[in-house]
Formats: sequence, structure tokens, C-alpha cells
Amino acid sequence: MNQTENRFPRRKVNTFLLFLLASFMAWLISKLSDTHTDQATFELEYINVPDSLILAGASKQEVGVRLEATGFQFLGFNFNKHKVAIDLTELTHDGNRFLIPAAVYREQVEKQLPASMEIRGMDRENIYLDFNEISEKPLPVVSRLSISLGKNHMMDSIPVIDPDTVMIRGPINEIDTIKHIYTRKKKLTDITEDFTEEVALKMPDGLRNTRLDREKVQVSAKVFRFSELILEVPVEVQNLPEGTEIKTFPPNLPLLIKADVERLKSLSPNDFRLIADFSAPRENENFLSVSLRKKPSDLHSVEIEDREVEFILKRQ
Repeated sequence: MNQTENRFPRRKVNTFLLFLLASFMAWLISKLSDTHTDQATFELEYINVPDSLILAGASKQEVGVRLEATGFQFLGFNFNKHKVAIDLTELTHDGNRFLIPAAVYREQVEKQLPASMEIRGMDRENIYLDFNEISEKPLPVVSRLSISLGKNHMMDSIPVIDPDTVMIRGPINEIDTIKHIYTRKKKLTDITEDFTEEVALKMPDGLRNTRLDREKVQVSAKVFRFSELILEVPVEVQNLPEGTEIKTFPPNLPLLIKADVERLKSLSPNDFRLIADFSAPRENENFLSVSLRKKPSDLHSVEIEDREVEFILKRQ
């Protein structure tokens, strides 16, 4: 009997709580269905800046708005620095400054709100904007790629940068003193074959509103295995006095040639000319200076082992 009596108070309490919850929910739904007004602050994001200008500042970074909507709409709306876009294609000029009239940006804000929300109050001040004029110019790219070649390998020319020129775009006061753009530093080691390496460009420090038309370039070079050849080439003497003949010691000088192995096989002394000018000033009367006047252009390097020859001059 006591157990039955104890159940009835519990049922009464549960029933009471259920009705209380239902009443609260009914009251809450009623309140959320009502129309309310509330304040919101919108962060302004400026878009569609004219191509010839860079936005340097604005008189407003946020705007206060009084909105009317149902409680449900306010409940689902984020008032924590909600962001709205201000389209600068509707920019005007009052003769001194650029501006967006208050009526224009109010209309833009309204279009970004839910259809059932209405603006009941908003700042009435125009938004004034400051711009920097944009300029652009081409700049040569300078590679900072460090290349370490494998043993007995060399490049057939300096590395090629593609593209070798980039466009820089920004305020005149930022770009007028810039003469070139460096790549970022990068190392390649033990290179034994042709390579193409993508390297990032480095924007000079302190350029807040300046941009490059690309972020990377390619650096490439052809690499070949080289060998050395010592080739004896006869010395030719020019500008001898009339009625004389000359004999040089030695009559030939060795050239140290570095090139591709197959290219070295095709070389002969006729591909080179060593010239001694008898009329040229000289420090020692018994020696003539020798210079290399002719060589194939596709060789990596050609060095004269000795740059002087002794001579004997005879009258005919």
C-alpha cells in the first residue's frame, strides 16, 4: 500500500514538470515569433578595387546597423563581426577624395541580409577612401641557384632563366628604386646531367602593396662530361720588318682544351691561330708575346700554356 501511495506524488511531479516545460516552450516560441529590433556591427570588406589603384585606407572599417527581424532570425544570425562586402565599382569622386555615398553602401548592405530582415537605422556618413596610384615595369631576374657539378662535368653555358624578366606592379614610391628580382637561394649538388629547376622569386622586403606577375621561374642548363686535350699549334709572326725572316723557339705552343669528349676528337691545329705581333711593345727584346686569335666557339675553354716565345731574326 505504501509503495502505491509513493508512486502518485512522483507522477504528479513528473506531470507538473512536463506541463511546465511545455508552457516554457510555448512562451519561447511566442517570443521568438515576435518582431524585434537589435543592434549589429558589420565588418566592411572592400572588393573590386580599380585596377589602376591600390586601397591604402578607408574612413570606416565597420558600420553599426539597427535591424528588425523575428526572434528566430536573430537567433540564427551571427552578430559577432558579421562581414559585408562593399563594392568599389560604385566609387565616386567629389573633386578631392574618393568616396562611397552612405545611400549606396546602405543598399549594398541590405542586399546581403536575409530577405525578411530590414534595416531600421544605420550610419549616415559617407565612406572616404585613400588610394595609391599603381605603376608597373619589367625587371630582370637574377638567379641565386647554387650549382655544384659532379666530377669531370661542366655546363655548356650559363644557366637559362625562363622567363628572364617579370612584371612588378605596385605604388610608384615602392617600385621606383627596384632594379632586379632575385630568386630564393637553393642548392643543387653533384649534378651530372641536364637539369631544369623551379625556383621561387623573392619579393624585396618592405613592399606591402606590391605584387609580381608570377611567383616562380625555371632555371635550366645543359651539362656534359668533359675531357682535356693538349694540342700543339704553330706560332705565326706578323708585322716583320722588310727583308727579314724569323724563327721562334719553340715553333709551336701547347693549348689546353676542355670540351666534350666527342668534340675533342674532331679538333686539329688548323682550328686555332696563335699570333705573335713583332711590332707590339715588349719588355724583353728576346721574347715575343703570343695571343690566341682563332678558336671554335663551342669549346668550354682554351688556355695557352706559354704566352711567350724566343726568336732569332735574320736578314735575307
